[in-house]
Amino acid sequence: MKRLALALLLLFSFTAHADDEFPFDPDPLRDGLILGSGIALEGLYYTLHFQFDLPGGAVGDRATVNGLDRIATYGWSPKADTASDIITYSMLGAPVLFYFDKRVQESPAYFLILYLESALLNDGLKNVVKEIVRRDRPYTYNGRSPLSERRQRDAELSFYSGHTAQAFNAAVFCGMVFQELYPDSPWRWVVWTGGLAAASTVGFLRVYSGQHYPTDVLAGALAGSLTGWLIPFLAKKRDLPVTIVPGGAGEVGLSVVGRF
Repeated sequence: MKRLALALLLLFSFTAHADDEFPFDPDPLRDGLILGSGIALEGLYYTLHFQFDLPGGAVGDRATVNGLDRIATYGWSPKADTASDIITYSMLGAPVLFYFDKRVQESPAYFLILYLESALLNDGLKNVVKEIVRRDRPYTYNGRSPLSERRQRDAELSFYSGHTAQAFNAAVFCGMVFQELYPDSPWRWVVWTGGLAAASTVGFLRVYSGQHYPTDVLAGALAGSLTGWLIPFLAKKRDLPVTIVPGGAGEVGLSVVGRF
């Protein structure tokens, strides 16, 4: 672990960057709306979550599942489920590594707010969609899964994959932040490729373990990528080319000309 931390410290220390400014700007209105939306979605989720009875636990007829998703009903692997947990939770903590960067250290609170906005919006959205759709998980069609698992409230919350959404959210968020901090770094492709590969592995494991259908994973990847991209995109500083020129014919003063 110490070697990994040292390697990351060297990476952030020696990677070239265009300037020494933190590349994201706070905006109280924007940040408040995003955080408020995430909190509101989480509140709606908890309101919906306990309005339904627990499932009975009967094994479903996999013939009723569409052909693309039916393959997931044959899977049941607690080990793969645990592996997906480990990778996902590790990825959720990955943005903390940016605190090795001096510019992030100068704006530690706002960087944390940015990640909270992205993660909270992503989590609230997937929770509400799960409660509205209420799709039975693949393992409910598999007699090898324990009755205790099929009778849990979570057994009806398959769409869409929360693990996959969280993994892709973290991967894309880290990729966006890294390329803004180090726009000329050759390591940005390593960060993007490594993050997306890890997130894709989570998606595979969720299907293999019988927890999700392929369409759950695809939707989770899309939703997580969107929220991971959106927050850094909205917050990044933008260069606004502005030129001050003399007033036009017959006018006294100066004019500001630019592209906004």
